[in-house]
Amino acid sequence: MKSITLIIGSILIVTNLLFGLLLSSYSAFNLYFTTGVLILTTALVYTVHSTRLSDATKVAFTILLPLLGFFKLILGIIAPEHIQDNWCLIACIILTVFELIMLFTYSKITCQHEKIRD
Repeated sequence: MKSITLIIGSILIVTNLLFGLLLSSYSAFNLYFTTGVLILTTALVYTVHSTRLSDATKVAFTILLPLLGFFKLILGIIAPEHIQDNWCLIACIILTVFELIMLFTYSKITCQHEKIRD
């Protein structure tokens, strides 16, 4: 599953970069924003499959993270071309922090649960 995640992520990143080159209305700021979102989402899904988690948790994260990544991608496309007072960027940061906290919490719970069983 890890190799599939990397292949799909790479295809999406290359497609996004091609759109950035082909579409004049796709600004450089939005291109970098969306490329960063795709890289981060791919890395998070890869991390889920590299971490010791229960199968149900892996399935849940494999569905949840790309959905939130898609939402962040849309925010990246419609974001204004400046960093200050950019609510789309702030929303993406908050969503990313939420994803990281969930992933960290579930991985720690799983590790502690395994220690108790042993």
